Amino acid sequence: MASVHELLSHEYGGPIARAGFQYQDDVAAHFCVEMLGGSGAEAVWCELLDDITLIWTTPTGDEPEFVQVKGGRGERMWSVAMICSREGGRAGSSIAEKSLSHDRCDEQCRFRLVTATDVAPELRPLTAHHASPDRTATNAEFAALCRSLAATLPDARSSKGNDLHYWAERAILDVRGERGAVRSQALEVLGKYLHAVYAISAPDQVEAVYELLLKRVFDAALADARRSLDSKKIRLRSLSESVLERVASLRSPSPATGGTRLRHELVGIGLPDHEIGEILERFYRETTRARRASYLEIGNLESLDDEIDRLLQRVRLQRLSGELSVTDLAFHNLCIDRLTELWSRQPQSGRPPHAYLVSRMYERVNRGLHQFTALQTGAAA
Repeated sequence: MASVHELLSHEYGGPIARAGFQYQDDVAAHFCVEMLGGSGAEAVWCELLDDITLIWTTPTGDEPEFVQVKGGRGERMWSVAMICSREGGRAGSSIAEKSLSHDRCDEQCRFRLVTATDVAPELRPLTAHHASPDRTATNAEFAALCRSLAATLPDARSSKGNDLHYWAERAILDVRGERGAVRSQALEVLGKYLHAVYAISAPDQVEAVYELLLKRVFDAALADARRSLDSKKIRLRSLSESVLERVASLRSPSPATGGTRLRHELVGIGLPDHEIGEILERFYRETTRARRASYLEIGNLESLDDEIDRLLQRVRLQRLSGELSVTDLAFHNLCIDRLTELWSRQPQSGRPPHAYLVSRMYERVNRGLHQFTALQTGAAA
């Protein structure tokens, strides 16, 4: 048997469109967060052999875990019948058989199904960790589950001759809930990691680092494995270096009055010098005006600032996920258009000038928390 590092995908097409894969990308980003925090994983592979492949470091060598991601919120809980259901009766087409089919490398394999939907009681043993007593042959529920799998698909075998009993011993049904829950859990864990390692914990800083992880996942998933297998792999060392660089940029943002970072972004999207000068002048003027006490009497600016943050985060994630495929300059203009829409929805009695919303966006750019140029993540190797 070849090593997992030498295998090629069963389905070896080119890169696919990423729109609609947000749940899978958030799950992969969560695995990246856990890898940074010392989970024992050495790499996260995106859409190379399975939806996600985790490479675990063990005393006996690398151990791959093949992860299928099912983000749809079904009306029914997962059951033995559902994971063993064959498409059109074709052997090998069930979820369990597809997972087991990855048992074709020299290394011992693990398997995982990440789902937004809960599982039926008969599958409950598979939600426990591999070392749990609920996963032993002497456990009545686990033994019953293995018998049920064997009875439903008695002919299911991997190329190494292992059956679904082997799969059940080494599989986890990982119920993570809907996308919002996955993101919240990942941000919580990432926040603790950044606080412990880098002594930063501001929510906007944590979000900025998380977006970097999503970008790494997105790039790896979109990369063409026919050109480079390494481009599909996010390794711990490389990821740690990228996070270190991002944290350094967040710790040392350009002064708001200097405009260095903002000017760099405006130059980067191709604006001419006279346009940049006018934008910076308006930005400085509005920043000065916002400091005046009388300005703070206009409406609920704190609530509006939160809405601005959410809006900018939403468009950044849409761009990261492939929903928005635009040039850097077009993305800048789109951000302003979205802010204009937000401004128009504010009650006229307490609505600040439109320039206030735009200046708040530029202020975030100046602090390194928003950008118009496409996020660069460095090499995957």
